[in-house]
Amino acid sequence: MPVEGLPDPALHRLCRRCGTWYHLHEGSTDWPPVTGLISFIQVRSGQLLERTERMQFRCRGCFDEQARKSKSGRRSLLIGLIMLALIVATCWWLGVFDELEKMLRQGMQQQRPRR
Repeated sequence: MPVEGLPDPALHRLCRRCGTWYHLHEGSTDWPPVTGLISFIQVRSGQLLERTERMQFRCRGCFDEQARKSKSGRRSLLIGLIMLALIVATCWWLGVFDELEKMLRQGMQQQRPRR
């Protein structure tokens, strides 16, 4: 239940995602979500150096929504990797890589200076 009136920082925390004040027991303090390489480095270095000031409070609703988003992101990454593996296997089966190698070898022979 969001806090009405003036919040007391000793009893309440501001949700970093929705910007609403909540009681301490209505959410959790955790590291920010990893969305890419830079945020991974920031979160991992904060964890290794035990810099707890970088941790963020999120209410239960925002925490659950972020968990759903990260789960669907992992699922789409897995599907993308499977599709990439299928494309590479199909190209290998059709002999596309052999043709590319022949083309590259011919191009290298043409560029080589003759003495």
